[in-house]
Amino acid sequence: MRVLLLFASVLAAYAQSVTSEIRLQVRDATGGALEAAGSVEGLATAVHRNFRTGADGRYTLTRLPLGIYRIQLARDGFAPQSVRVELRSETPLEQAVTLNVAGIQTTVDVREEETLLNPEATSASQHLGPDQLRFRSSAAPGRSVIDVVNAQPGWLLEANGSLHPRGAEYDVQYVINGIPLYDNRSPAFAQSLGIEEFESMTVQTAGMPAEFGRKLGGVVEVNTDQDLVRGLHGQMSLQGGSFDQRGSFASLQYGRGRNIFGLSGEGFSTNRYLDPPVTQNFTNRGSGGALSGRLGRNWSENDSTRAYFSSRHAGFLVPNEFLQQDAGQRQDRRADETMGQLTHMHLFSPNMVMNVRGMMRDTSARLWSNPFSTPILPAQDRGFRDGYVGGSFALHRGEHEIKAGADAIFTAVREDFSYRILHYALDGVEIFDHDVPAAFDFQARRTGYQQSGFAQDRWRRGRFTLSAGVRFDNYRLMVKETAWSPRLGAAYAIPQAGLTLRASYDRIFMPPAFENILLASSNLVSALGGEGQFLKLKSARGNFVEAGFAKSLFGKLRLDGSWYARRIDNFADDALLFN
Repeated sequence: MRVLLLFASVLAAYAQSVTSEIRLQVRDATGGALEAAGSVEGLATAVHRNFRTGADGRYTLTRLPLGIYRIQLARDGFAPQSVRVELRSETPLEQAVTLNVAGIQTTVDVREEETLLNPEATSASQHLGPDQLRFRSSAAPGRSVIDVVNAQPGWLLEANGSLHPRGAEYDVQYVINGIPLYDNRSPAFAQSLGIEEFESMTVQTAGMPAEFGRKLGGVVEVNTDQDLVRGLHGQMSLQGGSFDQRGSFASLQYGRGRNIFGLSGEGFSTNRYLDPPVTQNFTNRGSGGALSGRLGRNWSENDSTRAYFSSRHAGFLVPNEFLQQDAGQRQDRRADETMGQLTHMHLFSPNMVMNVRGMMRDTSARLWSNPFSTPILPAQDRGFRDGYVGGSFALHRGEHEIKAGADAIFTAVREDFSYRILHYALDGVEIFDHDVPAAFDFQARRTGYQQSGFAQDRWRRGRFTLSAGVRFDNYRLMVKETAWSPRLGAAYAIPQAGLTLRASYDRIFMPPAFENILLASSNLVSALGGEGQFLKLKSARGNFVEAGFAKSLFGKLRLDGSWYARRIDNFADDALLFN
């Protein structure tokens, strides 16, 4: 099984972005191509886009979450046309629309309420489209993404920017253009993600398809902006606020023929980067920046390739308490990340599509202190490099939507950590036990890999939808573990009542977090003056259950309700040095 999974993961592997596209062809009554203005709207998926077809009458609406959409088309001298389409598969949907001359007046009226509910959704998911992301509430620099996610049901944000989905600790998975990131993306740990270049976002806390794995406390899936508008165009935004907050973002994109090019840059600075331990806001400055680029090529109607790269960094001062401020302490923290992604989609037939993705990434984090740091002078330099390869096949066959694939992640982790205790007690209060050594130095390196394979099917018969899948994980980093994870989901739609009932079950397997994993996995109890038993880090295993409903109200509002229960063994605990 190990050899087969490794072979499959390298050759074909899997893609996690559960989106699809609509390929429009607009014609007149004689079959000739028509250039027309249009819009697409899906209230259940929070999508609203305006577009214009080319002179050949064609336009492709990309990266649409599965669901129901209303497409409206108009051209002078022709009657406007409104059509309802349903995306049920990851294979592109070919949609031809005929515009009749204005005198005939044959239009189909598609009501907004028909796109309020997704009758196939087996769990509650929040979809955020370009409008929600563009017109979001203002946020402190470096916190736009986590503030948007925190506004969704089931999420809680702690002081230093760590998200806790339904009580989970550091188990948030980000998926960028279909490629997963499993490290902690909170401001205290890593450089921020630039929300200005995101086109859409989907947030999930239950009903995970079998293709999602490893970190499953919550999944935040984002797609970068890559529209198909021809010519040179772009945008720029500036931000200012109290605590000397400054931010800027600019992007340019150029489309010509089958090619798309894009470049984005951002920067920020603030005097309140983290939530300080005292109201005086000592040493709380932070700054950062990013540069990213996008390339796209549509080789034919059946093949397209996308490339994305980014370089990000963030630096900030660790906030002081009163005694540390009086002593003149200064502790600096810096995080850097360089990442490149390459994806390719091939359409074998109108019912079968293959996605292949790859990524290389280098991430590092440093901490250093000045001589006045008290009561301890720490230093840290850690990071990891990972390579990802994965892909999937999606097949539409009758009432079934079948998907299967595999992936592999190869990781090299390094950690350097040291400290010197300068004061065992302050103002008569003992801080460190005297058995703890006054100086400590830890250095370690480790390589490992993770592999997975999955198969899943979504079957729809009338009003009833059933999804079922299974996932296999092979983890080889700090420990050797394997796991099988079944997933189930069901939904039943009652159109006349505007109601959808749903339920889901997720078996989860979550390996330990990357951050300081070598230090946390080392038996240093006696070396640090402690006593007791050392417990090895193990992967978390658990069962997630959710049941709920979605109800349309007055054809304009949607009410979602959910009940959930989670049970996890080997729950990730942050009661460790440096988490």
